[in-house]
Amino acid sequence: MATVSFDNNAVQNERYFKEPRTATIQIRDRNIDAGLIKVDTQSSEISAGTYERGNDDTGNGDCFEKTVRYDQDGTYTLEVTGTDALGNAFEKEVRFTGTSPDQFVIDQTAPVISVQQVEAGTAYNGTIAPVVRFSDENFSKDLTEVSLSGAREGDRKDLLSAIMQDASGASCTMQDIPVKKENDDIYTLRAKLKDLAGNESRTELEFSVNRFGSTYDYNNDRDTQELMGDYFTGQEKRVYLREINQNRLTDQKVTLYHDGANRVLQQGIEYQVTQEAYGDSIQYIYAFAGHNFRKEGIYEVVVQSVDAAGNINSNHVMRQDDGIESVRIRFAVDKTAPQILLNGSDATKAPVFSEGEEIQILPGDNMQLQNVELSLSESQEGKRTVLEAYNGTALLKKLMATDGVLSFSFDAQNKEQDLVIRAVDAAGNVRIGTASCMSEPKMQRAGVFTPRMPSERSGETNDVDRDGWYGIPVAAAGMLLLILLGRKKHADV
Repeated sequence: MATVSFDNNAVQNERYFKEPRTATIQIRDRNIDAGLIKVDTQSSEISAGTYERGNDDTGNGDCFEKTVRYDQDGTYTLEVTGTDALGNAFEKEVRFTGTSPDQFVIDQTAPVISVQQVEAGTAYNGTIAPVVRFSDENFSKDLTEVSLSGAREGDRKDLLSAIMQDASGASCTMQDIPVKKENDDIYTLRAKLKDLAGNESRTELEFSVNRFGSTYDYNNDRDTQELMGDYFTGQEKRVYLREINQNRLTDQKVTLYHDGANRVLQQGIEYQVTQEAYGDSIQYIYAFAGHNFRKEGIYEVVVQSVDAAGNINSNHVMRQDDGIESVRIRFAVDKTAPQILLNGSDATKAPVFSEGEEIQILPGDNMQLQNVELSLSESQEGKRTVLEAYNGTALLKKLMATDGVLSFSFDAQNKEQDLVIRAVDAAGNVRIGTASCMSEPKMQRAGVFTPRMPSERSGETNDVDRDGWYGIPVAAAGMLLLILLGRKKHADV
């Protein structure tokens, strides 16, 4: 009996392996003759073989073993034939174990991806028709991807062509990017190819199209990109903008808008500009210090420039009827935690209510409320049971349906527990309030809401006095909270 086993059975697509494998051939026979055993394969790394005699006199435990190493790329077959010393052939008794044992492909080479007709870090104003070339011995069109995106316009699959396969791989030849102002952008071209053995290659390059002046992005700064996506932040942050132009800029102006007011920023004090080469063009990297955004409110930074060709450029397009999107630096700073009122009382003062008394819970925020959770807490047991939880759109729908008010009342089953209200705004500021139950029908209400001037402090807090509004009576505070809850997130500056 002859058996063939392999140490590597991590197959891809039925017969492809991206790592070497070794075949072990074992023949158990009492009349073994090594000279009569033939191993037919494309590999030249075949061991001389070893012989091990069994423990008994029958010879049934005798074992002859050979190994075959496959560590070079190629297509392989494996066949074992021969006879024992008495002339008995055993090829029909050869048993293969493992995945794809007698016909397989070793491919340890990663695919090759090349991009032609465009270079990384280069700005263009003429014909722009990139070509992506894929090459691999074991190519699969189904495992090939190409994408093109603009910093301003996003996904530009409309500019991509079909991937065409040929004898040695495939190509994707893009059309010339049309000469339109809305096509001026900073583009990122990405390509990926995985071959049949699982080897994978990726490439990514950036280029700019500048036929009508400057193009803009966030300088690939993750913090700036996340802030522009989230819109709200609980603290001031440094933000970046990059401007690319084929010509030298002759004039630059940066205007900061804050809650309707505006002022021109001073270069070198309130922001820095670094000028660098971008291929044959120039890139200008603007860094805006966090202290410009220290106060709460809605901010926007508008960069304007004039280049040597006379083009007037801006990261904020004032008119959008031509289909051009802006690369806007626009966000809101909110350091004030939400407010929670319980029948007009400040929830952070732990007011006490009678059993059966309806508690009207009024959550609100000076910008945008994001999450509200009501739970019951047993201080002695350390347990907490969530009663209601609303987030995002679900919270907005709930408050609109209930006129902005949630309700709760203690009963005989839960009167020994505390009601915990947790409110979080879109900037991540947290407010936690509590209420407890007293059996007596009459009591002095604790923690009546007394508005004060707001503080710039953020985070999780129980001190409402730091975050109230100055001079607003208690009755009007609830109405103002409802109004602020619906405040438009992206109000124009």
